[in-house]
Amino acid sequence: MERDRRKEDRKQPCQHRSIPLPGLWEARRRMALSQRQLAELAGVSANTVRLLEAGRRGSYPATARKLACALGVAPEELTQGHRPEQEEPLRK
Repeated sequence: MERDRRKEDRKQPCQHRSIPLPGLWEARRRMALSQRQLAELAGVSANTVRLLEAGRRGSYPATARKLACALGVAPEELTQGHRPEQEEPLRK
């Protein structure tokens, strides 16, 4: 019974990992850092940086603070903005 409950818990998305960081890519590029370099400075995995920049998952609050600190910006700056690649092309 306990095993079944744990299995169900793993299926549920983590509600604390819900902070999108659309400004992360731009802030990292301004600092001329690779994803791996930023990950090392912030103490997170390079895969975490990659997934956050791609918008494939949200961030824990602590992770957002670590990344912001490594980039020398306020965490709020990472939660604002958008990536240029995500813009829709202009139609003629």
